[in-house]
Amino acid sequence: MSSKWIETTNGNRISKSANIKGSRRILISGMCLVSEGCMLDGEVIVSNDDSYTISMGMFCVMHRNCVIRPPKINHLMRKDSREKAALHTPLLMGSFILIKEGAHISSCKLGRRIIIGENAKLLPRRTLEDSIIIDDGVTVPENIHIPSYTRVRQHPQWSKSISLEPLSASIRTLIESWCKQEYLGININISDELP
Repeated sequence: MSSKWIETTNGNRISKSANIKGSRRILISGMCLVSEGCMLDGEVIVSNDDSYTISMGMFCVMHRNCVIRPPKINHLMRKDSREKAALHTPLLMGSFILIKEGAHISSCKLGRRIIIGENAKLLPRRTLEDSIIIDDGVTVPENIHIPSYTRVRQHPQWSKSISLEPLSASIRTLIESWCKQEYLGININISDELP
């Protein structure tokens, strides 16, 4: 590994050109990859000051220029200055999550085995269950719950809508394999692998 990376004892590889704010409040479990230009914003106010603002499981792979930020849920008045400040809820990410280049994440919870396509956007206050694939360029609207074993695509007729398609149970092991390969630097073209 070149000097462009920081490697931790539990296998995390973090680009020195990643923008990590509030690193003391970000938990990265192990075997995770944070690529150059990624922004992890852990420097936000959450209701429980003792909790992590971003928690990641194993094999979370973030490609270049991703933005990961806990969702804003409300505002509060600062006691010291009487100014409004944004209140966030922690962002919990399970294991085996692949976030492609340019994606923007501002969700409450990402389950396990999730792939988020290039330039996809997850707007605030949403929960993704397990074994989900979000196609490139899709914007998932606010306050939506995506069930397990679902592929999220752009709706073919309405540009601001999404369509949900079922995935088979075998997608679990495929997503785990893809995340491990991406961690090792083997780029996978998901669209070639799916119908």
